[in-house]
Amino acid sequence: MTTRTAAGLAVAALAILLGGSACTPAVTPAVTPRPRAHPVTFEVSKIAAAPSVIAVLTTKGQVLAKQGSLDGPWISEYTGASQLAVASDSTHGPLIAVRTRAGRLLAKQGRLTAPWTSEYARVSQIAVASDSRHGPLIAVRTRAGRLLAKQGRLNGPWTSVYTRVVRFAVASDSRHGPLVAVLGPAGQALAKQGRLNAPWTSEYTGVSQLAAASDGDNGLLLAVLTTTRGTVLVKQGQLNGSWISQYAKASNLAVATDPASGPLIAVLTGTGLALVKQGSLDAPWISEHTGPARVNLSG
Repeated sequence: MTTRTAAGLAVAALAILLGGSACTPAVTPAVTPRPRAHPVTFEVSKIAAAPSVIAVLTTKGQVLAKQGSLDGPWISEYTGASQLAVASDSTHGPLIAVRTRAGRLLAKQGRLTAPWTSEYARVSQIAVASDSRHGPLIAVRTRAGRLLAKQGRLNGPWTSVYTRVVRFAVASDSRHGPLVAVLGPAGQALAKQGRLNAPWTSEYTGVSQLAAASDGDNGLLLAVLTTTRGTVLVKQGQLNGSWISQYAKASNLAVATDPASGPLIAVLTGTGLALVKQGSLDAPWISEHTGPARVNLSG
């Protein structure tokens, strides 16, 4: 596994995940009052990061997290997970959500040792975001393909956001509120911002993947991977803004943004090359890794 934080980016972590890679960290059970290091070796299948917190999902379904320092001890969060999502903000602290192997969504916020809150019984995909004004944003795709979301508190009510989705992404910032982007079964990308019941804006047709991020100064950042030639298109600032072509023949994409460093875009090319750019949409690409991988940006 290769993990590195993009230079000058305070709220996003770039993770390049290599198949079958092993890590040897210090692992600390959450029930231990005073953590003691217990070196173990595990294989990582997913890594998620947000300001001051990083979490991993091992190939055995264990969720581990650490906060504050990259060389700090790992806290054992959950065993038996199949998906993981992480966010944080300066007011509410870390937000961790897991999908159990049985399909149940659990979430916690405030501290790594906080108790889990049972959120929903049968989900197929999860995503989270958080900001200091609006609090936690949790979204799920049910097994029937329905998108539900809630914001403000873990035990708040669910809002039905879209009837049938294939993929979705969420973000939130204190100035613009929640950002929700969905990919429908016919390849249409739609997005909304400001509130969960806001009207949808049609963004693009012929999409296979999408990603979303936002911050208070730069606004939203949307990216889509088209079904024709694998072209990555990105827009910034407004839902009805113009798309800017970024790269052709990509296989994966991810985005993040923060007020100080601006947009961060990562793509995985068809030949396994991970490329990253930061600061502006017309910035040059920087090669990060060559070989089998997938890219994730969280912030």
